[in-house]
Amino acid sequence: MADMKSMMTKTGIKDVAIKCRNCGRSANASEFVLDYKSKMMVCPLCIKERNLRENVYKEINAKKQNFLMTKEAARQKVDETKKNIPGWDKDDEMLEKMYKFKMDNSVRVQRIDEQTVKYRCPSCSYVFKINTVTKNPSKCQFCGAPISKFR
Repeated sequence: MADMKSMMTKTGIKDVAIKCRNCGRSANASEFVLDYKSKMMVCPLCIKERNLRENVYKEINAKKQNFLMTKEAARQKVDETKKNIPGWDKDDEMLEKMYKFKMDNSVRVQRIDEQTVKYRCPSCSYVFKINTVTKNPSKCQFCGAPISKFR
């Protein structure tokens, strides 16, 4: 009976140290809070860490948005300068887009020595070496696409 009285206080049971299921740290039972994200009772340190992590992610996303907006503004500025060039019209814009598309899809070859070249597959962008004398390998080693002719 004396033990029961010592455990009781005016407000209820004295705090009992409980181990947090989320992080494994011990904290008083009265400090535990129901976390809506992890859907369980967690210690106050877990809540602080989650809030800190969320704030960091928000700051990173805000910086990314700011960077993308400045990048888009710079792109628009370049487009405006092109429009100010005398003789620049829609045909020139279409030709520029087609050229960029062609360059992205073209075969990229870099000569290593007299017999081998470094080849970038246009379909999967895998880079590998080709022997120009024996024409080996005859297809991409990653996706199996045939090797297009190059000079």
